[in-house]
Amino acid sequence: MKWFDFTVLGIVLVIIIVQTIRGGKGMGLILLEAIGLLGCAKLATSVYESASRAIAISPQLAFAGIFVLSAIIWLIIASILHNYTQWSWGGFDFFFSFIFGVVCAWTVGHMFLRFLIILYGPNSVPASSIMESPVTKEILYFKTFTALFNLLNRARLAPEPITPEKVLERGQ
Repeated sequence: MKWFDFTVLGIVLVIIIVQTIRGGKGMGLILLEAIGLLGCAKLATSVYESASRAIAISPQLAFAGIFVLSAIIWLIIASILHNYTQWSWGGFDFFFSFIFGVVCAWTVGHMFLRFLIILYGPNSVPASSIMESPVTKEILYFKTFTALFNLLNRARLAPEPITPEKVLERGQ
């Protein structure tokens, strides 16, 4: 394992622990933060190249800047929304906060690894080393989840995928 493996694992564990503890007061804030971080990750991934060309900055700075700034804005919005809603599931707050904390941690870890790949260049030796890491394969590609889901599909234990034809059959 390399330095980035330990860094990503550390980031993920710290975020999960912090979010689980924070969620004891109500899981709604952690849910809103998880939704927002996913949206910020999608935004940064979608627009960083065009933004870097438009304002003449490096792609790495555009990627990190868009994600961090949009995440800060969303975390403020999530806090305001949570003050109004106060969503809570009572005794299940810690459990759901843990689940949504995993989503937040996975998203931040994913963005950190993407930043490193953009920083070093996608075809460079360091980026290849990052891409071959077992931790990176889990964070970026959900390797274990995909393998488990494929196994369940072969055993016919997974839910059947919903297709437009099945939706039309149920409607008739």
